[in-house]
Amino acid sequence: MSQTPNRKAPPRPFLAAAPEPRSLIRRLKDLARGEGPGEALSGSALWPFEAGAPADWARLGFAAQTEAERTALLTVSVRLLEARPDLEAFQEHGLVYRRRALEAGKTAALFAGREGVHPRMGEAAVEVFPRVARMARRFDAIFAALGDAALTTALWPNEAQADAGEKLRQMTYAQMGAAALGAGQYGFLRAAGFAPDMFGGYGSGELTALWAA
Repeated sequence: MSQTPNRKAPPRPFLAAAPEPRSLIRRLKDLARGEGPGEALSGSALWPFEAGAPADWARLGFAAQTEAERTALLTVSVRLLEARPDLEAFQEHGLVYRRRALEAGKTAALFAGREGVHPRMGEAAVEVFPRVARMARRFDAIFAALGDAALTTALWPNEAQADAGEKLRQMTYAQMGAAALGAGQYGFLRAAGFAPDMFGGYGSGELTALWAA
């Protein structure tokens, strides 16, 4: 029987940009108060995603699930930037800031093997992103066709499953657990626009990399 965690509301992305740090600070303060140029903001206007900002503009991004969390992160970001407006970049408290865009370069998608697999691995990703959960259920269908217990019952056991850890010590479950999560997470990133220049994997992750390529 397939088993996946209860899903939570997916986080919403936030990305604001301005010509220089001081103007970005003012913008973040306005967004925290729900204000725009001469008017109150609401709905999607409170969640800008300005990926097309000029490369030399300062930018700050994060992901949050609620308006309260968004406001709290904006408050923290203003405090950090006011204390050090000369910073080129920082990444803390779930915030990512850069004074200017990174120069274009090469990217790679790397896939793990079975060595680090453990119960509840990837649980948050499955709760939040339906695409990752769907991939896990596709692997369950393969196990069911072979007459074996579902992979998801080994990855995300309930309290009655005392043998879940033992099951993941079996090579088949460990390798397929890594593959299911790697493939699901890559599928989500690919749908969001991620297009790596190269693929690699460690151990059984090489097979996931071959599939992704």
